Amino acid sequence: MDFQIIQNVSYIIASALFILGIKRLGKESTAVSGNFMSALGMFIAVSVSAISFVDPLLEIVVLALGAVIGSVIAPGELIPVGYDSNTSGDGVRADALALGGL
Repeated sequence: MDFQIIQNVSYIIASALFILGIKRLGKESTAVSGNFMSALGMFIAVSVSAISFVDPLLEIVVLALGAVIGSVIAPGELIPVGYDSNTSGDGVRADALALGGL
Protein backbone atom coordinates (compact mmCIF):
# COMPACT_ATOMS: atom_id res chain seq x y z
CA MET A 1 0.00 0.00 0.00
CA ASP A 2 1.21 3.51 -0.78
CA PHE A 3 2.58 5.50 2.18
CA GLN A 4 0.56 8.55 1.12
CA ILE A 5 -2.70 6.64 1.67
CA ILE A 6 -1.56 5.43 5.10
CA GLN A 7 -0.51 8.97 5.98
CA ASN A 8 -3.87 10.47 4.95
CA VAL A 9 -5.88 7.83 6.82
CA SER A 10 -3.70 8.39 9.90
CA TYR A 11 -4.35 12.14 9.74
CA ILE A 12 -8.11 11.55 9.50
CA ILE A 13 -8.03 9.21 12.50
CA ALA A 14 -5.84 11.65 14.44
CA SER A 15 -8.13 14.60 13.72
CA ALA A 16 -11.22 12.59 14.70
CA LEU A 17 -9.59 11.54 17.98
CA PHE A 18 -8.52 15.11 18.68
CA ILE A 19 -11.96 16.60 17.99
CA LEU A 20 -13.83 13.92 19.94
CA GLY A 21 -11.36 14.27 22.80
CA ILE A 22 -11.91 18.01 23.01
CA LYS A 23 -15.67 17.44 22.98
CA ARG A 24 -15.34 15.00 25.90
CA LEU A 25 -13.45 17.60 27.95
CA GLY A 26 -16.76 19.40 28.53
CA LYS A 27 -17.99 16.99 31.23
CA GLU A 28 -16.15 16.18 34.41
CA SER A 29 -16.98 12.49 34.13
CA THR A 30 -15.44 12.15 30.64
CA ALA A 31 -12.62 14.69 30.89
CA VAL A 32 -9.87 12.18 31.63
CA SER A 33 -10.73 10.01 28.65
CA GLY A 34 -11.14 13.13 26.50
CA ASN A 35 -7.68 14.32 27.46
CA PHE A 36 -6.27 10.88 26.60
CA MET A 37 -8.06 10.80 23.23
CA SER A 38 -6.79 14.26 22.30
CA ALA A 39 -3.25 13.40 23.34
CA LEU A 40 -3.38 10.16 21.33
CA GLY A 41 -4.64 12.04 18.28
CA MET A 42 -1.82 14.58 18.55
CA PHE A 43 0.73 11.79 19.06
CA ILE A 44 -0.45 10.02 15.90
CA ALA A 45 -0.37 13.24 13.86
CA VAL A 46 3.10 14.24 15.06
CA SER A 47 4.45 10.71 14.59
CA VAL A 48 3.17 10.44 11.03
CA SER A 49 4.55 13.89 10.25
CA ALA A 50 7.93 12.98 11.73
CA ILE A 51 8.12 9.75 9.72
CA SER A 52 7.34 11.57 6.47
CA PHE A 53 10.20 14.09 6.80
CA VAL A 54 12.72 13.85 3.99
CA ASP A 55 15.64 15.39 5.88
CA PRO A 56 16.09 14.11 9.46
CA LEU A 57 18.55 16.91 10.25
CA LEU A 58 15.90 19.50 9.43
CA GLU A 59 13.47 17.68 11.71
CA ILE A 60 15.95 17.74 14.61
CA VAL A 61 16.64 21.46 14.08
CA VAL A 62 12.93 22.29 14.01
CA LEU A 63 12.23 20.21 17.14
CA ALA A 64 15.16 21.84 18.96
CA LEU A 65 13.96 25.31 17.94
CA GLY A 66 10.46 24.50 19.21
CA ALA A 67 11.90 23.21 22.49
CA VAL A 68 13.92 26.39 22.99
CA ILE A 69 10.95 28.64 22.23
CA GLY A 70 8.71 26.61 24.54
CA SER A 71 11.31 26.70 27.31
CA VAL A 72 11.56 30.47 27.07
CA ILE A 73 7.78 31.00 27.09
CA ALA A 74 6.76 28.31 29.60
CA PRO A 75 8.44 29.51 32.84
CA GLY A 76 6.18 32.58 32.92
CA GLU A 77 3.13 30.34 32.66
CA LEU A 78 4.22 27.70 35.17
CA ILE A 79 4.62 29.98 38.19
CA PRO A 80 2.93 28.28 41.15
CA VAL A 81 -0.11 30.30 42.13
CA GLY A 82 -0.81 30.79 45.80
CA TYR A 83 -3.18 33.20 47.47
CA ASP A 84 -1.64 36.63 47.71
CA SER A 85 -2.63 40.19 46.96
CA ASN A 86 -1.29 39.81 43.43
CA THR A 87 -4.14 37.53 42.29
CA SER A 88 -7.46 38.49 40.78
CA GLY A 89 -9.44 36.47 43.33
CA ASP A 90 -9.76 33.32 41.25
CA GLY A 91 -6.13 32.27 41.61
CA VAL A 92 -4.95 33.85 38.34
CA ARG A 93 -1.97 36.10 38.75
CA ALA A 94 -2.47 39.68 37.69
CA ASP A 95 0.70 39.66 35.61
CA ALA A 96 -0.56 36.57 33.74
CA LEU A 97 -3.80 38.41 33.00
CA ALA A 98 -1.91 41.45 31.82
CA LEU A 99 0.24 39.39 29.46
CA GLY A 100 -2.81 37.68 28.00
CA GLY A 101 -1.35 34.22 28.47
CA LEU A 102 1.78 34.88 26.43
